[in-house]
Amino acid sequence: MTHPCLSLWACTLLLHALTSQQPQHPSERGDLTGHWTLNESMSDALPPLPGESMTLARAAGVVPAAGRRSRVSGGVDPALVVTVRNSLRAGLYAAARLKIVQTGRTLTLVDADERELSVVADGKEKRLDHGGVRLTLAARWEAPLFTVTREYEDGTMIVDCYTTFSEPRQLVATSTISNRHMAEKPVIINRVYDPLER
Repeated sequence: MTHPCLSLWACTLLLHALTSQQPQHPSERGDLTGHWTLNESMSDALPPLPGESMTLARAAGVVPAAGRRSRVSGGVDPALVVTVRNSLRAGLYAAARLKIVQTGRTLTLVDADERELSVVADGKEKRLDHGGVRLTLAARWEAPLFTVTREYEDGTMIVDCYTTFSEPRQLVATSTISNRHMAEKPVIINRVYDPLER
């Protein structure tokens, strides 16, 4: 997997920025359990994903269209890129509401579309099918952060870092999205969630 240092740096920077804002304080319990709803005023708007900016620029005629890469010569299948990108964008929109159940080292995340992902914080990679796409997933606790790393067949990698804050209680998530086949800088999305029940 690539970019782990950049992703960890982004998570640490987010944690530092949020802890410097009063009256929030990091939760020492590390309990992410709850029903959460996105606080849009404190969260980033969804930016273009890796590759989308170039696609839009080509469609507008700002950048000349590039020739298609051949899968035989080691290029990525364009259909796979579109499938993964569509799945990611749908997942980011559905993440406006989250339900998290935490049992020991196992966390189950359920989004607004009822898609469920169970992860074990043991740092071990496992391969699975999720949302119609294949990926490699690993999760771990790096107190106070819970980190989930997903790498897709098209080279897209997402590192999600979660932590909770108290006073008021909030869930904070930062996602670093990159693609090893694209020269664009990683996309970093910061999201803040409030408990659904107050």
